[in-house]
Amino acid sequence: MLSSIRIRNAISDLLAFISQILPPWPGFLFARYRQASLFGSQRLLTAAEFKEDGVAAFKLLSYNLNNLGVRSESRRRRVLDAIRTSNADICLLQETNEEWQRCLRQTEGREYKYEFFHHPGASDRAAGGLAILSRYKVENIELVDIVKEVDGSVFPAVRCDVCVPTAEGAQVLHVANVHLRPPVNLDGSAWLDTARLTEPIRVREVKFLLGSSDSSRLDIIAGDFNEGESTGSIAYLRRLGYQDALATFVPKHKETHTWPFWKLTLRKRLDHVLWTGSRDLTSGRATVKLKCLGCVVLAGYVDASDHQPVLSHFMLQKF
Repeated sequence: MLSSIRIRNAISDLLAFISQILPPWPGFLFARYRQASLFGSQRLLTAAEFKEDGVAAFKLLSYNLNNLGVRSESRRRRVLDAIRTSNADICLLQETNEEWQRCLRQTEGREYKYEFFHHPGASDRAAGGLAILSRYKVENIELVDIVKEVDGSVFPAVRCDVCVPTAEGAQVLHVANVHLRPPVNLDGSAWLDTARLTEPIRVREVKFLLGSSDSSRLDIIAGDFNEGESTGSIAYLRRLGYQDALATFVPKHKETHTWPFWKLTLRKRLDHVLWTGSRDLTSGRATVKLKCLGCVVLAGYVDASDHQPVLSHFMLQKF
């Protein structure tokens, strides 16, 4: 029995590795357009549609900037251009640091009135920085020290309330910015089975994030999940009723992360924006739900960071 389990695990690990080297067949057909296309879909509302059904609409960007990328002028310029091009109302960023903070304030300071930065301490891992940039008021910001509570966790998370403006005031959404355990060993090494062996850690991280929240439910959980949409923490959240914007709107051949491996390039879908429309929200006299209208991976930014910017379009819809 034990040997058969090991064989199944070995085959599963090998197939997972092959899938990172060879994307599904549509990827081959469209590979030449990777730099010039918009991957995903989003439906913009007409004025009449929004007047009838909409209370508010906003765009949310999730982007792992790469903590070392700030040292390269060309990479830094492209990352900042991606944020500017997204025209996002809320930016959830990972792997930020003091250098990234200075750059973001210089270029985006006027655009985003509200900001939060967490910088890793001297004894923390350098990739553990997190940031929030928002055009809307952000309240009740909480740094969640998952590292102390979950064995094997290496990065914290951030929870906050974002006050999305509406005609009758503001609607508070509970939002989390996450950077879950990478699929590598603590010493930085990785083997075929490392992603599978670290998967339970990511599930425990998400469980702790949800269980320690004072809010009845997080409306949006976004960031670098360090795993694909069919496994681990993503699968767990989907069982709870969350939906993955990347899986829903972006073709499976489009990666959000690339990494050189010998003479190959590994391609993975690690960055996700999950939302739930199950919580009834009250906006003035109307009852509304959160709805995702679309999600895209912004094109032209491969290798700006090792991750790519994921932009989702939301609305608060009357029902």
